Amino acid sequence: MKRALHFLVTFLILCNTATAQNWQYVGNPFIHGSKNTDTWFAWGDLEINKIGEAYIAYWESTTKQIHVARSYKGNWSALDPIGYPHAFVPILDLEVSDKGSAVIAFQSPHRNNYIYVMSYNAGAGWSHLGDSIYTISKFNLLLDRKGVPTLVGVQQQPKADMQVMQFKNKSWTTLATLPYSSEANFDDNSSRFELKNRLLICVQGSNPATGWPNQGAYNRILMLDGSALTQVGDTLPISSSWNQVSVDAANRPYLACCGNASATIPKTYVYKLDGTKWQSIADTPTYADGLYRADITRSGIPAFTTLYGNKAMHYCDSGKLIKMDSLNTVSNSIWMAWDLAISDSDDVYVLIDEVRAGGMRDLSVVKNRLPKRELPLKVPERPIEFKIYPNPTSGLFTIEHPNAGNHKINIYNNTGRIVQQGYLHHRQKTIDMRHHPRGLYYVQLIDGAQTHTEKIVLE
Repeated sequence: MKRALHFLVTFLILCNTATAQNWQYVGNPFIHGSKNTDTWFAWGDLEINKIGEAYIAYWESTTKQIHVARSYKGNWSALDPIGYPHAFVPILDLEVSDKGSAVIAFQSPHRNNYIYVMSYNAGAGWSHLGDSIYTISKFNLLLDRKGVPTLVGVQQQPKADMQVMQFKNKSWTTLATLPYSSEANFDDNSSRFELKNRLLICVQGSNPATGWPNQGAYNRILMLDGSALTQVGDTLPISSSWNQVSVDAANRPYLACCGNASATIPKTYVYKLDGTKWQSIADTPTYADGLYRADITRSGIPAFTTLYGNKAMHYCDSGKLIKMDSLNTVSNSIWMAWDLAISDSDDVYVLIDEVRAGGMRDLSVVKNRLPKRELPLKVPERPIEFKIYPNPTSGLFTIEHPNAGNHKINIYNNTGRIVQQGYLHHRQKTIDMRHHPRGLYYVQLIDGAQTHTEKIVLE
């Protein structure tokens, strides 16, 4: 998992219960054991497998090497050293299997537009998986449900569409090319193998065939089933980053992202697939809550960290954001919350970068046991679809909803920018967009906790 950005970070987690939350260290704190204030860390990654092992990978400034450590039954031990990534772009992504093996991808120490992939097996150490692979952007390393290493975000040449590759028969094989993805960033967990071993991929990018002019103007979720590539759900007209795809125990897909629907200040958006539509189930009010990393409990509770704010912890219950205990478990300040992972028992693990007394920084893993739900989180009722007519239109059109109420209206252009807003207080409202340029627009109606979006064309 790739970890960028040297910012002071806060951490925000969506959980499930209003009872007391207490964060506890996993094994001994201060895993790396820094000895001076010159040591700092970057690109931290945390993984939990089904047998209860926790793994972390990180880049360390003193040796400039990638380190990997493993915790089993509370005892941390270092794996064999890996080596040196690229000096200026030490991006890394770690994945672990349920059999105790690990795979890591990182930028080549020689050229930052090539990826090395290495695997670890106890007793044998680290070994290369095939040749280095070209990419000009971020990438996502995964293991499928059978443990096969998979890369999303590979390119054959600059400005080419991204590809999905798997390591088979001792070499990397192309599975699919993702259309209109040449400018997309595939970060950790922007792809996910669902329970039937089909690959879900979140793509943001340009698609001139549908009028999208630039990167980030929309999000699409694609599904790769063998060699067949199809779109899952509708297209979300939102500019976003740090896109995270997950599934719950019922194999329902979720998308969490740091979005910018209004082209002003980013915040967190969480969606769940409801039939053929992505429905909003949670969001945050301000830029202080812009998402960084996310995961989903088996019962469908989204959890995520944020980039800015006051390092408070939160959870979401029935759409409400509620504050949890602080991550400052022993009064150390938190420099960064690098990553989170949720186990099958709904324990939330967090990899934190703490500033100790005297200014020394060190890495720790804390966890919080969340109460289990006996039933999955209730699926929201499908929103009542509203009507727009005429469509296409010369600029005047009517929105019709079967129920009167205080429904908010947002209208987006094809770059994801809000160009007009209003409210639907009665069952019908006439909208005048004759002063806007011709083209494709998106009309979003917010009905309580439900959100529905329709396309409209101005001719």
